[in-house]
Amino acid sequence: MNDQDIFKIVKDHLLQQNEKCLNDEWGCGYRGSKNKKCAVGVLIHDNNYRAFFEGEPYDRDYIVEAIQKSNPEWDMGPTSFKMLGDLQFLHDSYFPEEWEKYLAMMVFDGDGNYSKDRSYRLT
Repeated sequence: MNDQDIFKIVKDHLLQQNEKCLNDEWGCGYRGSKNKKCAVGVLIHDNNYRAFFEGEPYDRDYIVEAIQKSNPEWDMGPTSFKMLGDLQFLHDSYFPEEWEKYLAMMVFDGDGNYSKDRSYRLT
């Protein structure tokens, strides 16, 4: 799997959920009420998720490890982390009705790697 494959998983999830993942303590969260998940949270399988992830940035070693364990076929590279950051920023900062517009601005190269330099700057 490449960045573009993972992006499709997140995009489909966000557009289908059509709500931010919120929890009472932290606001936006990896997990929320009614089984909601944020852009990064959807990539963490339940058996790899830990409650202490809440309130922590996606690039903490233990959260990256949970993402990798949940998606072992994904060859994560440097652009993968930029993509995760942009997806998380989109989830946390924009209204759900704006998501599709901004998701359409995210660009990938011929190998399916996130092209952070050509994508619309979300952050």
